[in-house]
Amino acid sequence: MSDLVVTNMDLWNALVSGKPDVLGPLAELVALDTPLPASNLLRRSLRLAQAPFADLEGSRGALIDKYAAKDENGVTIPTPDGSGVILTDPQAFAGEIETLMAVEVTLCGAQAVSVASLGNIKFSGRKLDLLAKFVTDDGPPSKPELVK
Repeated sequence: MSDLVVTNMDLWNALVSGKPDVLGPLAELVALDTPLPASNLLRRSLRLAQAPFADLEGSRGALIDKYAAKDENGVTIPTPDGSGVILTDPQAFAGEIETLMAVEVTLCGAQAVSVASLGNIKFSGRKLDLLAKFVTDDGPPSKPELVK
C-alpha cells in the first residue's frame, strides 16, 4: 500500500468547511453512499489526516497567539465584526501561515481514490477541487498512438 503525501493546505481544504458545525469536504464525501472499496480508502484517509490536522491547528493557534493584539490585561482583541482577532503584524503572520501551510505531511497507508470509483454520487466540483490530493481525476483512458 502506498502513502499519500499532502501539504498542510491540502489537509485544511479537506477537513475545514469554513462554517460552524458543517463537515469538511472529506468528511462529507465519506458520509455519502460510495462503493465499498472507495469508501474504505476515504475513511482511512480521513482517519489518518486527523492527527496531523491537530498538529496543524496547534501550530496555527500558536501563530495567532504570537501575532494577536492584546489589551492591557493580555486579552486578545477581536476584530470589530467578531470573526477573528486583530493582528500586530499581518504581513509577518501571513508569511508564517504560508510557510506552515506549505509543509508536506505523509499519510502512511492512505491512498487517493479515483473519481470513477466513487460511483453515482452527487458532489460539487468545487469540493472535489478541494480534495485534489485525496480524489484523483482519472479521465477516460487515452488510446495509444499508432506509429507509422
